Amino acid sequence: MPRPNKKRETARLTLAVTPEIKQLMEDLRDETGADSLSEVVRRAMAVYEFFWNETDDSKKIIIRDEDGNDTPVHLIWA
Repeated sequence: MPRPNKKRETARLTLAVTPEIKQLMEDLRDETGADSLSEVVRRAMAVYEFFWNETDDSKKIIIRDEDGNDTPVHLIWA
């Protein structure tokens, strides 16, 4: 879903990535309908922030498939 077009202050960044990561970002842009590679990065940062804020010793992140099978997600923040 495209982000609403809002005027807000921005900062320009230069990001050096391998060709494989650039291709992955482009693939994700196309598959998710993101407007740009910047949008892919913003969405990735939102997910990263969510996981960072929600994970602690008492919480677990799991992926549940359509059959109800759970797979724990192990995040390494080091």
